[in-house]
Order: sequence, then structure tokens, then C-alpha cells
Amino acid sequence: MIENRYPGLDRIPKLFTVEELADLLKMNAWTIRNHLAYGDLECFRLGRLIRISEQQICNWLKENLDPNPKAWIVDEEQRRRINKLDTEHCF
Repeated sequence: MIENRYPGLDRIPKLFTVEELADLLKMNAWTIRNHLAYGDLECFRLGRLIRISEQQICNWLKENLDPNPKAWIVDEEQRRRINKLDTEHCF
């Protein structure tokens, strides 16, 4: 098993690509890229690769969600996808 060969592997944060995050949030990938370019959303850059950690996504969502829950409506499928994020780290 890979876990036995690399102790501490479970502490590595879950990383998303721009496309994975766009799919998760039902957004256009270019919208995500714009938020990255403006510095609204932080990421890791490994050469040309862009990866966004689950914690960075949680922080970004907390900063940008409207505090009035009636102001934004999420369908059940989107709610299910967002809930896939590790919510204990988010809120």
C-alpha cells in the first residue's frame, strides 16, 4: 500500500485543478482563472500547473458568500458537490 511506504501522506491537502474546481462549483473555468489572476483566490503554481487547496477554496468561499442565505440559491446537486469539500476545515 502507498500509505505504508509514505508515512504522513494523509496530511497532504487535497488539491484541485482549475477545471475540477469549476466543475465542483458549476462555474466557467475562465471565471476561476480570473479570480486567480486578480488575487481573489490563492493557488499553488508548479511551473505552468495550477493547483488550489481545499483550504484556499474554503477561505475564498467564506469571504465571498453572502451572509444572507436567501440571497443565493443552490440546487441540490450543487449543494451536494460543495458538501464534498471537507467542511470541518471550512466553517
